[in-house]
Amino acid sequence: MRSLIAILLLVPLVASAEIYRYVDDEGNVVFTDEPPADDAEPLELEPLPTTRFETGTPPPATDTADQPATGPAYARVAIAAPAPEATVRNATQTVPVSVELEPALQPDHTLTVFLDGQPRITGATGTSHTLENVYRGRHTVAAAVLDAAGNEIARSETVTFFKHQPSALN
Repeated sequence: MRSLIAILLLVPLVASAEIYRYVDDEGNVVFTDEPPADDAEPLELEPLPTTRFETGTPPPATDTADQPATGPAYARVAIAAPAPEATVRNATQTVPVSVELEPALQPDHTLTVFLDGQPRITGATGTSHTLENVYRGRHTVAAAVLDAAGNEIARSETVTFFKHQPSALN
């Protein structure tokens, strides 16, 4: 089977060459483009399927001079705390989260903090928050900046952290 796959991969390289199949002295099936023996049989291979891609016309250029500015782009949105791969140790089920923004959060923008992919803090106007009901185990946190219409403008990288709660055994 591997030989057949190898041959099929080589077919484009030898598209005009004839392919032969024979069994060598050790009983191995061999495929080649040169007949080594009289008992080699030429193979009739089906043509390889091809796909033709049509190129479309590019969209017309738009003049951005007449369009209003959408506000500052955020050069940086990052989770400052907890640190990546950090272990948060406390007896409560809370995790402090701090978000770094450059530039600062604009007055008409809000922040959403996600825990394990689900929004847990929405409509926030500050960058320091406390996540509640975070149980022991592996978790992820991310933050997104939203405009006044609720459209996501920028998002941080997802940070993985571990929540550890002490027990009577520790």
